[in-house]
Amino acid sequence: MKKLLALFALIALCCGLFLCCVQTKEEVRLTEVQIAALREKYPVYTQDPPTVDTYPVPFEKLCIRIHTFAYVEITGNIQYYSKNISMGDAAWDAKHGSAHGFYEYPAVVIDDTEKLFKQGEEITIASNMMFYGYQPELSPGMRIVFAATGEWHKPKQYGFSKIGTYYITEDGFALSAFDENLYQMKKPLSGVTLKTLMRELHKMLG
Repeated sequence: MKKLLALFALIALCCGLFLCCVQTKEEVRLTEVQIAALREKYPVYTQDPPTVDTYPVPFEKLCIRIHTFAYVEITGNIQYYSKNISMGDAAWDAKHGSAHGFYEYPAVVIDDTEKLFKQGEEITIASNMMFYGYQPELSPGMRIVFAATGEWHKPKQYGFSKIGTYYITEDGFALSAFDENLYQMKKPLSGVTLKTLMRELHKMLG
């Protein structure tokens, strides 16, 4: 009987040590010094175009419009296109024209917080040319997490913004492309692992 109790105690101890190791590994986080050292490669974008009047609101409020946070890999180079979009004012459209420039990147979905995409699904992420230079410049092979709010100008195309975008480093850590403090994030996520990032973003979407 004593041997059996000792065996159960040993098994419980081993399980406890295993769970402790798993939790510790998951909760590993980059230090502020490590984050600062990576910012040359993964910069924060704090400026907006002079023609755009923006007012930062709490990130949690922005989450109301976000459908899912998608983890993707960029698979090709930047592409440019134009589209006629009316501003709703015929006089303004006649004077300034209704053709607007955009740019996009092809990407493949690896995962997403709400499971709205299929793994391996090919999409494009796009933005207005007025934001070029004010948002992350992406290249093939880069991995990011971005806020997807629904299809944009064409099927499987989704709007892309610095807000809600996180670079994923080669060793699986997340670094924001936007100023988390400016958008009043209660729990900044720069420096956490990808697993922790996806879990916390999922919680924000409720």
